[in-house]
Amino acid sequence: MVTHGFTIKAAVLAALGRPDNPMVVEEPDNLSITRITRKASSDNYYLRYYNRVVDSKF
Repeated sequence: MVTHGFTIKAAVLAALGRPDNPMVVEEPDNLSITRITRKASSDNYYLRYYNRVVDSKF
């Protein structure tokens, strides 16, 4: 999935339980990778990585 940084930030904030201060998460860099997973049995979300920058061999 490809999307804009604010959309990714909003998804990360939701996965973190919607912290009171949304500035706790910085805007991601352009072309960075974020991975959020959900465990179906518990309905918990996990932030695996955020704002990961990859090289051309990704």
